[in-house]
Amino acid sequence: MSKNQNVAPRLVPSVPPNVAERSGSTLRYTPTSEGGEGAADLLRQAQVPLTRKLIALALNGDRVALRCCMEQIASLTADRPIQLDLPPIHSVADLPVATRAILEAVSSGRITPSAAAALSKCIATHMDALTNVDLLQTLERLEQVER
Repeated sequence: MSKNQNVAPRLVPSVPPNVAERSGSTLRYTPTSEGGEGAADLLRQAQVPLTRKLIALALNGDRVALRCCMEQIASLTADRPIQLDLPPIHSVADLPVATRAILEAVSSGRITPSAAAALSKCIATHMDALTNVDLLQTLERLEQVER
């Protein structure tokens, strides 16, 4: 085992601060009062070229780049907005119509089961809020009757 195998690689900037990456480049280092913001700005500015390079490496067979791209693709498609018309839910009586709409959307393939689970969780949270409001109003009415 050589001496360098135990040493973790260091990230060293390829250019000194306040110098453009290459002549004519739009990528610039902008120092800020917060130490990490300059690096974050650099990464934001380099986002498109880095993404293009990563994709090119993946397309040329680099397995690490390919895995990184596939993970990004999976995360982009996993949690995207869905289009589903649900009826308004103003009371517990409205709940069966809403859940029926979700079940029909899953069975027809318009939404995934995980999206249905997320929607059901939102509906349950909304129902908890409605129930709490109803309980509070009932309690207030009972207190007024006792007075």
